[in-house]
Amino acid sequence: MFDRRNRWNSKARRGVAAAELAVFLPVLAFLLLIVVDFGRVFYSYVTITNCARNGAIWASSNATAQAQSPYTTVTDAVQADAKNADGTNNLSPPPTVDTVTYDTTYNGSYTSTTRPSTIDSTHDGYVKVTVSWTFTTIVTYPGIPSTMNLSRTVKMRLIP
Repeated sequence: MFDRRNRWNSKARRGVAAAELAVFLPVLAFLLLIVVDFGRVFYSYVTITNCARNGAIWASSNATAQAQSPYTTVTDAVQADAKNADGTNNLSPPPTVDTVTYDTTYNGSYTSTTRPSTIDSTHDGYVKVTVSWTFTTIVTYPGIPSTMNLSRTVKMRLIP
């Protein structure tokens, strides 16, 4: 059986696929960039969280544990989690430690910058470490700022 319809459609629709691709390719490329930037923001936030946690662990340690640590300051401990195995930075520039403060209660005011000296089995103490980093998007999106300040605060109990 002879089907004239197939020959008629193939000649009439010869450039339709190319035209549709030309219309939708910019939209698809824009969506790809949005997905990539969202992934980068999520990865950076997880890294900042790990940096703050590592800094809080170091700051909550006693003097003996800090002396045995490979880090000399809380900033070294924070920035260690922002590096790859080969020593290159995951985040450039490295994240910064905004504050390291201490208090005797978990929900306290955290105004002291020195570790309490009366930490033992009957007296608790807590440290709060805040780490921040500025994220820059790949593309400037309309209505969305091109830079975002990512910040993470971790509170941890002091080791006696």
